[in-house]
Amino acid sequence: MQKLSQHTAILIFSRTAREEAHVKQFGRHLSAAQNLKIAQLLIRRTRRMAKRTRLPVFTVSGGQQRGRTFGQRFTNAIADVFDKGYDQVITIGSDCPALTPQILLDAQQQLQRGKIVTGADHSGGIYFLGISRQHFLRQTLANIPWQSGQDFDSIRQYADQLQIELAAGSMLIDVDDARDLKRVVQGGHANCDLLKKLRQLLQYARISVSCPVWFPQFAFPNACGLRGPPVYPVG
Repeated sequence: MQKLSQHTAILIFSRTAREEAHVKQFGRHLSAAQNLKIAQLLIRRTRRMAKRTRLPVFTVSGGQQRGRTFGQRFTNAIADVFDKGYDQVITIGSDCPALTPQILLDAQQQLQRGKIVTGADHSGGIYFLGISRQHFLRQTLANIPWQSGQDFDSIRQYADQLQIELAAGSMLIDVDDARDLKRVVQGGHANCDLLKKLRQLLQYARISVSCPVWFPQFAFPNACGLRGPPVYPVG
């Protein structure tokens, strides 16, 4: 095993781009190829963003995942990173364009202070989870009702059961469907490069189909300004 230069690793746990495009419809007038392109843009942006933290980054997607349920696949992936010798793991998905390196580095600091770290998305799920080896109860975490809109509340209860302080970040948007993508594009909830590419893709789709895409206007107020790091209140 190589010598670890960091105690914390980032785990990108997600579907493949093709799986994302199959499960999610980012716009009802988008072609299959355009839908796939959006999924690819989100995944590539996530990987570049994670690498900018200069923390070790591991990706587990598609057929690399092991387990019957989401909870089993998720916790197996986390356990595999711990098995590599890391003491803390920050897991992220691939569909939160407003997630920044600074948010992840702030989460690392909270982990080093003995806390569990998470952040709620707009639908009751979570867009990241930071946990230390000592607080990782594999079976308990696997049995959480994941993808039910109760993820954040379940993590809060998990921390309460362990009597561990939970550090919660600001609420961000996960892109799960066309409405979420509209909010991201119109609200500037992503970096400039991603917004530009999404805007070009959606404008092209609007021209190339007989019925106009229901993204009526593309407004970018303060689109280039990244959101500040979240405030972590005492749980």
